[in-house]
Order: sequence, then structure tokens, then C-alpha cells
Amino acid sequence: MTTAKTRALLMTAFLCPGAGQVSIGKRRGWIFIAATVILLIWLMKNIALIVFQEMSPDVIQNLSPIQYAVAFVRIRHRVYFENIPLILSIVAVWFVSIFDLILWKEPEPEKPAQNKVETK
Repeated sequence: MTTAKTRALLMTAFLCPGAGQVSIGKRRGWIFIAATVILLIWLMKNIALIVFQEMSPDVIQNLSPIQYAVAFVRIRHRVYFENIPLILSIVAVWFVSIFDLILWKEPEPEKPAQNKVETK
């Protein structure tokens, strides 16, 4: 494995799915980045919606420490269990992006042409 492929693999694994592909010049990386961004925006929208549903103005006015803890547990439970498909989709995009890089074959460097003069 060369340094370019290693660097691309590390960027994809730890930075963002598709970042490594973009760094080595593969256009497919932008598809992985776009899919990840769309899924993350969708996840954040769902989380915000759950928080606003659970923390209605009625709940906030009469919030004791015990009610706060109960609301926190309910929000956390709903965030995890209602968004399992989105979380798994993000993980799937990440794994596909990593495996795309693992299976990528680097182009072999061109060998200089050798001009052989035949003598008789």
C-alpha cells in the first residue's frame, strides 16, 4: 500500500466518507460526501424535532430536577430508537467508502519507452 492510498484511507476512515477518494482524484468521493451530509442533516432535523416535541412550553414551565431527568431519558431513548435507520445508513456509507478505497487499484506508473536500434 502506498502513502497516497494510506493517506486516503485514513482521511476516509477518520475525517469524512469520501474525503480520501477526493484527495486521490476520484469523483465518486463527492457522492459519498453528499450522501453523508444529507443523512447528517436529516438526523439533526429529527433530533431537533424530538427535542422540541418533548420539551413543550408546558413541560419547561414546571420543570423540576426529576422531570428534567425523565425528559432527558425520554429524549435520548427516542433519538436512538427512532433514528436507527438513519444511523445505520451513515455507517453503511462510511463502510462502503472505506471498502471502495481498499479495493482501489492504483494506476501503475508508465515505463519509459526504450528505443532499441536493431543492428544487423
